[in-house]
Amino acid sequence: MNQKEVLVQYWKENFHFNENEIASFNELKRENFILKELENSAYEDVPLPILREKTISQPTTVMIMTHALELKGGEKVFEVGTGSGFQAAIIAKIIGERGRVISTEVIRELVIFAIKNLRK
Repeated sequence: MNQKEVLVQYWKENFHFNENEIASFNELKRENFILKELENSAYEDVPLPILREKTISQPTTVMIMTHALELKGGEKVFEVGTGSGFQAAIIAKIIGERGRVISTEVIRELVIFAIKNLRK
């Protein structure tokens, strides 16, 4: 079992994330939303540094926040603090093509970083 599978198994045993939330996480590559030199740490359940002394939240925190939104699909979601774009990507997967995610970020370097990451 790889690190990502271990993490998902941990969630299935300890949290009540729904199938759509888990599937959305599985479809994305967290390594596309972090610094290249940290790719081997992508599925450690810890926050990782990105740019300008900011971090990408640990995967479990992202999933808890996502689950709390109770998304069904087709919603419009406004996110404050895009960071690397990972949370926005998960939300977008869940709400689907009929939904819309609008995310805002004040740090120019993170805006550019997130756009590049989301294009991957």
